[in-house]
Amino acid sequence: MQNFNFLGVYAFIPMTMLLVVSFFVLFTARKIEQQGLKVFAYVLAVCLWIAAAMVLSGGIYVLTTGRCSMMKKMHYMQGQGGMGGPMMQQRMMNK
Repeated sequence: MQNFNFLGVYAFIPMTMLLVVSFFVLFTARKIEQQGLKVFAYVLAVCLWIAAAMVLSGGIYVLTTGRCSMMKKMHYMQGQGGMGGPMMQQRMMNK
């Protein structure tokens, strides 16, 4: 397991938060009497479940492959100089 990356474990935090919010949305939907608002609450809960599933699948991907797409972007930004890169220096010279 050379490519094991523990960053994927942190995906459980936002996933859990999304599922908790969906629980309260569904709990509230049970008490609502207006049909239109009740349908909206169910649709919102399904969207939250889909978002939680996407976060979970991203975490599983990072855990199994060891590759995190954000790490590539961060390394690219560091190669560009980060905040002190050519774009920032050009802006400072224009002021």
